[in-house]
Amino acid sequence: MAQDRILRNCRLCNSPHIRSVLKRDDLCIFRCVDCGVVFLGNDLDESDIKGLYKYYGYSAFSNYLSPTTKIRYEKLLDSFERYRKNNTIIDVGCGAGYFMLSASTRGWQADGTEISEEAITLAEAKGQRVFKGDIASLDLGKDKYDIATLFELMEHASNPEDIIKKLSYILRPSGLIYITTPNYNSLTRLLLGNRWSWFHKEHLFYFTDKTLKAILEKYGFRIKTIRTENIALMEISKIFKRGKHPDFTKSYETQERIRALAEKRPLFSIMKRLANFILNIFKIGDSIYILGNSSATRRMI
Repeated sequence: MAQDRILRNCRLCNSPHIRSVLKRDDLCIFRCVDCGVVFLGNDLDESDIKGLYKYYGYSAFSNYLSPTTKIRYEKLLDSFERYRKNNTIIDVGCGAGYFMLSASTRGWQADGTEISEEAITLAEAKGQRVFKGDIASLDLGKDKYDIATLFELMEHASNPEDIIKKLSYILRPSGLIYITTPNYNSLTRLLLGNRWSWFHKEHLFYFTDKTLKAILEKYGFRIKTIRTENIALMEISKIFKRGKHPDFTKSYETQERIRALAEKRPLFSIMKRLANFILNIFKIGDSIYILGNSSATRRMI
């Protein structure tokens, strides 16, 4: 990709009123004055974007599910039971297919969508059905699904509004949408500034609770809950180790040990809930979690 191919308008709303928030090496990040969204200014085409996900073919982490994440999938699926009507769930940007596997084991008809051929191969090897391509361009039927999940997908999407619009169509009336995405207003981003790890070319958008809520409401979703929680230990370590690159594997293993303690030990669980309570009050947790219901008034696509 040519180094000087930089967008002049907002990636989301096409407004020309944008302001630079980061210039690091060949990475450019802008904020839209009109819609408030922060976005990647580098003008990537579809082949550039797909090329960013080749790591699914060789990264061990791309086909690994931690025991703690497995437990949290099960708890999430427990909360989804009350929405089981058509017995259908779709995981948008399903990756290697682990959430679909958890859902299908419980009897759900679990579908997925994915643009990475390497990820599709991994998911299909687990017996999961995956539709190849951007969900916005797929014909999946009207009012078909009870639930749509988007785990760490919205920041990667080239067309987040089109995705939400399509989900408002394929979800049944009062169906559930569940989204997780990094929080641009997180404490770690505020402390680290340009050194925040989530500034890279895979992330086309950076949302806050308000900008993501606005998109959902635009397409008829009623927000049930919005939370901002968690702090990544690798980011915290960078605050105290300026100029040094943290060991990713070591930081990941430490983070997983702490996550496991929070699931198994009451004291750690209480400490985690207290920390998340404070982070959520100020909306500065590392991750945004949104639950919403599709409107009973259907949109036409």
